[in-house]
Amino acid sequence: MKTNSFLFICSAMILWSGQALAAKWPLQVSKGDTVVVKVPLQYWHPEESSFSQPTTPIFSVDAAALAKLNWQTAGLPYFGEFVVTKVTPIYKAFGGKKYIAIELRNNSTWVKLQFQPDSDLASGFASLTYTGTWSKFEATDYFKDVVFGTVGSTIFTGPLAKIHDSTKLALLKIAGTGLATVSSETYKDKVYVGFAFPLSGTVYNSIKLNEGARAATVINSRLAMLKSLAIIAGDAGVDGVKIGEKILYRDFVSETAVKTDNLQLYAPLQAIKQFSSADITNQQFVDQCIVVVNDNRVQVSLSSGS
Repeated sequence: MKTNSFLFICSAMILWSGQALAAKWPLQVSKGDTVVVKVPLQYWHPEESSFSQPTTPIFSVDAAALAKLNWQTAGLPYFGEFVVTKVTPIYKAFGGKKYIAIELRNNSTWVKLQFQPDSDLASGFASLTYTGTWSKFEATDYFKDVVFGTVGSTIFTGPLAKIHDSTKLALLKIAGTGLATVSSETYKDKVYVGFAFPLSGTVYNSIKLNEGARAATVINSRLAMLKSLAIIAGDAGVDGVKIGEKILYRDFVSETAVKTDNLQLYAPLQAIKQFSSADITNQQFVDQCIVVVNDNRVQVSLSSGS
C-alpha cells in the first residue's frame, strides 16, 4: 500500500510539473524551431536500449556536469540540425534523480538536454545551442574560431597539419554528421585519420550473428562514409583512414548481460581511391584493409552481415 501511495505521489508530481511547464513555455525558442547543439560529442551519453535491429540512437547531455567543465573546446559538436520537440519533467522514483529534459530530434538522431529542476532553462538552453540552421551556424565567429579554429588545430597535428583547410573542413563534416570523434592515429608506422563512433544503441543477437557477421554488419554500414573519404587523396602525409566502433551483443535466449566487440578497421588510402572510383568491389576493398576485432586480426565476408 505504501508503495502504491508513493508511486501515486510521484505520478502527481510529474503531472503537476508537466502542467506547469505547459502553461508557460520555458524557452526563448518555440516548439518546432531549428537549433544546432554546440556540445562536443564526447559529452553525449547513449541511453540504454536492447533492440535487436538498428534503431534511432538516443543520447542525453547532463547540463549540470557541463557547467563545471570548459566544454566548448573539448571536441567536435554534431554537424547537423535538430527540431525542438518538447520539454519534459522527469522524476526517477527509485534512483531519486530529478531533472527537466529538453528533447531535440532529427530524422536520424535524438538528444535530450537535461537540466536541474531549479535551472534557468532559457539561458541554460541558449548557452548549449545555436538557434538557426547549420549553414548559418557555420558562418558564425564561434564556428570559425572555436570549432574549426581551436578544436580543428588540436586534431590536425603532425603530418595531418599539411592537409588543405578545405579538406580539413570536409573531414570534420564527415565526422560530425556521423556522430564520430576524429583524431590523428599511427599504426605500424603509418598515419591514419581516425574516426571513433559512439555506441549505436543496437544490441545484436549472437544466436543469429556471430563475431564475423556482426563485424560485417557494422562495416557494411560504414562503406559509404569510407568511400567519401577519398577526398584526402590529394593531401600529403596521410596513409589511410581508421574507423573504430564498439559492437554490443548477447544471446537473447540465455543471457541478460550485454557483451562488447571492439572493431577497428584500417583502410589504405590507395584502396579507398580504388573503391571510390568503382575500380574494385566492396569485398575487394575490405580485403585490402586491416580488420581487427578484440585485438585479433580477422578476415571479414561482407555477405555474412545483416
